[in-house]
Amino acid sequence: MQTSTFIIYTALSAAFLPFATSCSQTQNSSRAVAAASSSNLTTIPAAFHGAWTSNPSGVGFDTDDGHLRVEAGKIHGWEWSGDVVSVKANGPRTVAVKSKGFAEGEPYESELILQLSADGSVLLTKYNTGGGWRALYRARSE
Repeated sequence: MQTSTFIIYTALSAAFLPFATSCSQTQNSSRAVAAASSSNLTTIPAAFHGAWTSNPSGVGFDTDDGHLRVEAGKIHGWEWSGDVVSVKANGPRTVAVKSKGFAEGEPYESELILQLSADGSVLLTKYNTGGGWRALYRARSE
């Protein structure tokens, strides 16, 4: 009796395996399509990374109180920094970055919109709470 149960189990498993594999592939394909069409990202895209200064010549990053440093999971400004909480793509060169951190020692949450120029040399920034766009330039060594 035990042998016949094993044979039946093996036959059912063999019959079910292609179906299970097919379902798994369909689910994986659906997830891939959903991820590709989703505008939610896990980190700030690499094109935005780097040091940015308000000086159009790209120098003076360390003394510029309007500077910004962008990393995959962190964003830093003058006397504030935050860990990236979420990133949402709003187009091919625009992202909205929510961060949580500290500004002058106090807890600080922000949403900063970053828009990169086509050549990657200018970064427009704007806080979601208001205000206008501010241009920053890719910092270079002095």
